[in-house]
Amino acid sequence: MEFKTIFGEIISADCLGCSDRNVPALKKLQIAEMKNWRVEQDIELAYPAMIILVPKRHVSNYADLSSDELQELNELIVKSKNNIKKLFQVDRFVYMFWERPNGHFHFLIMPVFDFMNIKNRAGILSEITERNSDFTGDKEHMKLVAETIDKLRNLF
Repeated sequence: MEFKTIFGEIISADCLGCSDRNVPALKKLQIAEMKNWRVEQDIELAYPAMIILVPKRHVSNYADLSSDELQELNELIVKSKNNIKKLFQVDRFVYMFWERPNGHFHFLIMPVFDFMNIKNRAGILSEITERNSDFTGDKEHMKLVAETIDKLRNLF
């Protein structure tokens, strides 16, 4: 499969979650690496501080995570939320587990920004997906996304 990053680069991989993180296109998106998890900017959606927590081992289902992975996931959720709050005036977040049969499980943390002018707060992911080409086509917006990745790296 081919995946196009928010910065316009193409990555070929059978499983994006299991892909080599030394690939330059993925390095740009990586925020932190922990014992069991990687913290990354979402690869396909250009929404600032849209963090994806990806287990280092291939797991398709939340129920298949080990107790060690679950404990670290919980700690990363809290740390990610606190780090985002250090950068932005935000008090609402959307959280989502992403499970697909034989896919790579991940956990999504998305701040709900007032400045993003989201019309449908309940359907924020759908709206961001629909507006993504507008976001990636806006140089100032993409500059904000890149700066946010760098600032989050420093906080982790």
